[in-house]
Order: sequence, then C-alpha cells, then structure tokens
Amino acid sequence: MMAGGFPILGGLANPQSLGGGTIQAAGSGSISANNTKGTYVQIAASTPADAVAIDVVFFVGFQSRLNAAFDIAVGASGSEVVIVPDILVALDLETLALALVTPHMILPVMIPKGSRVAVRAQVNNNFSSANTFISVQSIDTYDGSFLESQPPGAIDVVGFNAAATTGTAVTGGGTANTKGSYSQLVAATAADYVGFFLALDYQSTTANVSFNIDIAIGASGSEVVIKPNHYQQFDWASSVRAMPSLTSIYYLPIPAGSRVSARCSCTTASVVCGVTLYGVRA
Repeated sequence: MMAGGFPILGGLANPQSLGGGTIQAAGSGSISANNTKGTYVQIAASTPADAVAIDVVFFVGFQSRLNAAFDIAVGASGSEVVIVPDILVALDLETLALALVTPHMILPVMIPKGSRVAVRAQVNNNFSSANTFISVQSIDTYDGSFLESQPPGAIDVVGFNAAATTGTAVTGGGTANTKGSYSQLVAATAADYVGFFLALDYQSTTANVSFNIDIAIGASGSEVVIKPNHYQQFDWASSVRAMPSLTSIYYLPIPAGSRVSARCSCTTASVVCGVTLYGVRA
C-alpha cells in the first residue's frame, strides 16, 4: 500500500502477450561463462501498448543444482536499460534431469508503448552443459485501469551476490528450529519501497529441510521484524524439487535509508539459505 492506503496497482487493463525467449539451450546460447551475464535475447521488438505491470514466467532445467539470474530490459540493441534486475531462480536437485517453472509473477514496472523488450541471464553451474535449458517462458504486459492510483516505480535488488549467482547467506541457529543471527542484505536502502518480494536459494547439502525466514529493518542489535517466518522447503537429495524459489510481493513498506537483514531457523541445525530481496519503489 502507498501512503493514504491506496494500492500501487489499483486496477489492470489491456493485457498483451509478448511471448518468450530461450536464453540458453543444449549447450549453446547467449551465456558464455559462469556467473557472467550473457548477451540480450529479444522478446519483443515493439510493445503494442503502454504497461504498468508485467506477468512473467521463468524456466530453468538442468542435470544438477543450478541458479539462474535474469535481467529484463527495455531499449534498442546495445542500449538496453534494466528495469527488473537479477531475478534469481534456484533449481535445487541432485541427479535427475528435471526442471523448475516459476509461478506467474505480476511485477509493477512501467514500459512505454513501442519499447523493445529483451532479457539476459547468468548461471552458476556448467553453462555449456548439453542439459542446460534456461528461458523466459512468457511475458505479458498490462496497462492501468481507471482505478490506477499512481504509476509504479523501479525495482531494486539487495542481497544478490553476482559473483556467485546466489543470495546473501543466512544461517539457521546452532540448534534445530531456533533462529540464527541476522545477516545484512543492505546497509541502507536507496529509496522508499512500497513492498518487496524474495528469491531464496539453498546453500547447504542436508536433505529435506524447511526454513522459517524473518525479514527485518533496523540497526544491528535493534532489528524489527517486518515479515516473520516466511516458510521455505528444500529437498536436495531426492527427485523432489524445492518449493518455488520466488515469493509474491509483500506490500509492506521499507523507508529509504533502512538497513535490511534476514535471519532464519531450520529443521536441521546450522544450514544455510540464500536470501535476495527486491524492493518495489513507489
């Protein structure tokens, strides 16, 4: 919610499908090295209408554990401007050639009519493997209806580790089902956020674990939890995959200049979950 209680997306209208695009498939594609962004793949040469939100679905398939981080950008080839940065999708499995398709995500971002839309990605494991398949399955755009109260702003990413294509490591307590210490995601947010969503990746190898994750703001030692006990399950050592690694948007405000941190408990002591937070600007 924005100040005054008005929702950031009061109403949507005029849905348009842009289609999707493959970024990496069968050992060839736009990614040339681990933890390095590849070249852009065009999704649409020219958007058919103004948009205040996009509906996006990501696909990641691989023989082993794989994280992929996607940028969505607008602009002419060679002059792309990222509007949604480093959306982290974590495929967490051990031996089977399986895949993860994310839920539909409605993200409040402005795209003017006539814009070129392109995507790029990086991965953290075996970019050249013949089993790797990474794509944006679909992007749909929506304009605002007459109920739209204010166009959305940008999306900022905090806590993302580009050098490893992971989130910030957050470790559970030394005893099962107890909260560990806070890990800082950002020392000071760059802007006011009307809400946020999370990407979660598993950074340990213990099988069949569940996390409860707190998101907090405030100085070290004086943290105030604003999102308590987000539940996340991972299964590393069987054919069962992780629960979806991306959350919905929580319209919980974070003021500019806030220190943001996370802590977690886990069903097994001292295991590690990666946390990335995406702040939605007003």
